[in-house]
Amino acid sequence: SKVTVAGYLADDASADLAAEGQAVAARTTLDRKQVVMLGESGANLVRGGGNKTDTSDQSIMGAVASKYNYLHWVAVYNSSATNTYVNVKDGSTVVAVLPLPAYGGAVFNLPVPIRSTVNTAINLAAGASVTTASLYGGGYVGY
Repeated sequence: SKVTVAGYLADDASADLAAEGQAVAARTTLDRKQVVMLGESGANLVRGGGNKTDTSDQSIMGAVASKYNYLHWVAVYNSSATNTYVNVKDGSTVVAVLPLPAYGGAVFNLPVPIRSTVNTAINLAAGASVTTASLYGGGYVGY
């Protein structure tokens, strides 16, 4: 027979994985907030970014051994008169292209996160050199 857990388990930072068919408990943070984010309790949330004037990569989420990066959002701004775009990269492989208009920007909230290759960084890079491109993003690290 299988055991079913009733209630919630306070577990804010556990990285343990459930096996197929194993009973698991709904989880809360230590201050009793129900964990509802897809796949993550908040313990592994990651964000990063910076400003660039060229087309080199801006690291958003660094590589983590034996884990994937899940990119949920990107925020970009272009302070120049040059229209361009932003390459979203899984390491050095372009997986998405976002518009980056002159004197404009945007926030992209992905309905389904972009998952990196295991142990691979997520990077952003402007398609053309500009006065300043602000490139930021985030998500979580997991299995």
